[in-house]
Amino acid sequence: MPTDKRVRDYCLRTNLDLILIGIIVAGYSYHGVDAELAADDNTTTDVHHVDPESQAEVAVHAVFFPWFAQLVGIAVYYVLSRYARAIPFTAMMFLIGLAIGVGVEVRTTDGVDSVVAESVSTWMQIPGELLLLIFLPGLLYVDSYSIDVHLFLKSFSQLFVFAFPMVLAGTALTALVAYYILPYEWSFDLCMTFTTA
Repeated sequence: MPTDKRVRDYCLRTNLDLILIGIIVAGYSYHGVDAELAADDNTTTDVHHVDPESQAEVAVHAVFFPWFAQLVGIAVYYVLSRYARAIPFTAMMFLIGLAIGVGVEVRTTDGVDSVVAESVSTWMQIPGELLLLIFLPGLLYVDSYSIDVHLFLKSFSQLFVFAFPMVLAGTALTALVAYYILPYEWSFDLCMTFTTA
């Protein structure tokens, strides 16, 4: 058996590759904090002065979060597929994303920043509509390209019922809840607008 195959098998068996990726991510994250603290100790800057290099650094840090999220997703998928098949992947990623968001909010209010926190806060400032406009067309294209045509034609009537009349029914029911239960005394037209937003 060649040496490179033995090393690769050993890495896969012991999860050494995931451990090394985690160490690199953690080192990169804390290296940025140490460099910023050292720069703050050595120099004094004007409050209103914006340094172009720091803006470029923040822009570079924004690229870090998608890679970090992919690594977390790969690690979670690996663990769930081997050791906890009953736990749904999407629910676990939601909980991890929620924990990351809360952690970033807590750390930024305490004044402690890291590369991951800067990157996550940069992505949190992007409007949700913009993210949908960027990512949704590609996701829909991939799903529609790989769909089985026979299955689509067999289930078209069900899809039509769920996509059109049931969405209208859900909107109307939510508008009724907003009209009769919420204490704002909105008109029914405003309640319908509220439910579609």
